Amino acid sequence: VVNAEDFNASEDYKLAFARFNTPAISKAEFSAVVTSFGINWTPDEFERQFERIDEDRTEMINEAEFIEFCKSVLDNGGNRKVVIKFMKEKDQFEREKKSQTSLDARYVILASDFLSSPEFATAVKHVEGHTLSDYPHGIVMPAGDRNLLSIFQSERPTTAEIGVLMKQVIDA
Repeated sequence: VVNAEDFNASEDYKLAFARFNTPAISKAEFSAVVTSFGINWTPDEFERQFERIDEDRTEMINEAEFIEFCKSVLDNGGNRKVVIKFMKEKDQFEREKKSQTSLDARYVILASDFLSSPEFATAVKHVEGHTLSDYPHGIVMPAGDRNLLSIFQSERPTTAEIGVLMKQVIDA
């Protein structure tokens, strides 16, 4: 796994919005998008954020508002931080790609892109001094601020808290 920055995030956000095939999305559709991004706002927080994002006060989110939301909330106003998980075996890559459809975004950071092409394999032969030519498949995910190991090492959860975390892993 390699940390990286996605300099093309705005294009990804445009593509995500284009999937709706409409000039603007409703509050309900926007709520579903927010949840799919793993954001769990309370109903009051959602209303506040929706009001902030809906700059033209139409009760709909247009493409420009959607992209601005993604850049400000998901990317904190900068380039999107991502991780790339490099994979050697195509069958492992395909299994992980397929498994993404059944994961719950409330508990898991879902992949944003799947890379498996000759161009990708050529592009990653040398990344920051590492030879990656044996790893021609990649999964791009938004970078999480922590993982289970860092939680365990820095937060020292109790046995009960570990149980809650494990239940969330199972629920995911």
